[in-house]
Amino acid sequence: MANYYKILGVSQDASQESIKKAFRRKAKILHPDVNQGRSNPQYLEVTEAYQVLSDIEKRRLYDLRLAYGAPLARVFYQQSAARDYYRAYYVARQSEAMEEPPSRFERILDRLMFLSLLVVGMFALVFGISRLWEEPIEGVNPLNGIVLGLVLTSLLVAGWIKWNKLSE
Repeated sequence: MANYYKILGVSQDASQESIKKAFRRKAKILHPDVNQGRSNPQYLEVTEAYQVLSDIEKRRLYDLRLAYGAPLARVFYQQSAARDYYRAYYVARQSEAMEEPPSRFERILDRLMFLSLLVVGMFALVFGISRLWEEPIEGVNPLNGIVLGLVLTSLLVAGWIKWNKLSE
């Protein structure tokens, strides 16, 4: 199996853009129109390398074959049922992302859940602080409740803010 990365002169972790640039650079030199109509076998290799490396799925399969496959076997890449499945899954996920925003009821319920969790966190915080001034219970450290209440409440508020920014 020919090493398409060496043919194009790029590394294995090259981006799609660098592969495209390398192909264009080699194709300008080896193209039959530039070489007075003479067919150049190197041009066919460069074209084949670009066709495999420019397609993400073909490139993934090629990399697997390079790492684990038979190195001398010629590989013909065909669209498979798995690829169709993943493409349909991708299209479905894109359409889900474009769904309508949540209804008014869902927004109200969401805010109600947030406020109830915030009240619970604030209650833990206030209860921990109140235990500082009252007679302490033997073996109970009120600072743990204060720290836990602060951490949980701040995480809840930070998560709420991030969630609302993502849903906009």
